[in-house]
Amino acid sequence: MSKWDELLRKLRNGSYDLAFEDLRKILISLGYIETLPGSGSSHHTFRKNGTRITIPRHEPIGRVYIMKVRKIADEEEAINEQEY
Repeated sequence: MSKWDELLRKLRNGSYDLAFEDLRKILISLGYIETLPGSGSSHHTFRKNGTRITIPRHEPIGRVYIMKVRKIADEEEAINEQEY
């Protein structure tokens, strides 16, 4: 299993053992554009087609952010399935 497949498996199986960089990779691969934080902030914003998610670059990542990224990934998968 590739590292990418393992990362998606962890996300979909409800694992909370994910880092900021893992969530960042997933969102960027789904086409989200990252906006870097201003001075003094640790919050990165990701945008795509009117959808926005802001994630603080802290370790460990809060479960709420992992659940939000999981929801986004599931919605993107559903959209892709409808197109084909």
